[in-house]
Amino acid sequence: MRVAAPTASALTASAAVLGLALALALAAGCGDGGARLDSPDGGGAVCDLGAHVWQQTSPGSCNTSTWRFTKIAGGSWSAVETGCANATGTATYSGGTVTLTYQYTNDDGTTSTGAYTWPLDDACVGSPGSVRWDTGPLAGQSSTSTLSIAP
Repeated sequence: MRVAAPTASALTASAAVLGLALALALAAGCGDGGARLDSPDGGGAVCDLGAHVWQQTSPGSCNTSTWRFTKIAGGSWSAVETGCANATGTATYSGGTVTLTYQYTNDDGTTSTGAYTWPLDDACVGSPGSVRWDTGPLAGQSSTSTLSIAP
């Protein structure tokens, strides 16, 4: 049994359909891996924190850790750190700044709390922000910290 080779017009039609599908996917935001969401304040697209594994860097004895964000009710994000203090917390993202309030248990059983503030643009590019400690052995201290997509 012989199968006929596709005609030039059939190949052209197939290419046109594929091109249309690609254009629709890109228009729907699929071209950036689904990494952008509509801003909760109606200000346009923002970075999707849940689409990436994140790395925070800061000076000090524990200068790198990994954060994962999961969307929760009310437009906030649940956050879990791997490394450093293995902190947990809740984050908000305004479309320009990620604010993460965190807590972790110290070796002596006491709890430390504080907050990260990370500038993050809609393309998921971070710039230097800060971390501060509100309670625990480091209470009253602060340092620079940067959030970026983990390598």
